[in-house]
Amino acid sequence: MEEVIKELKGRRLEAGLSISELARRMGAERARLSEIENGRGGLTLKRMFDWAEALGLRVTIKFE
Repeated sequence: MEEVIKELKGRRLEAGLSISELARRMGAERARLSEIENGRGGLTLKRMFDWAEALGLRVTIKFE
């Protein structure tokens, strides 16, 4: 999940969004999202989908 978190953080920064604005869009706590971005919290699938949606992204999961 490290790669996913790194990608989501990068996309947030590219979009020019603060962690506070992302949290507002997601209806989440800013501190919790900060913990996840800094590797001190776990990213659930639901939160990953919510995060992507808040950034206007689509998540695709592929198994090979």
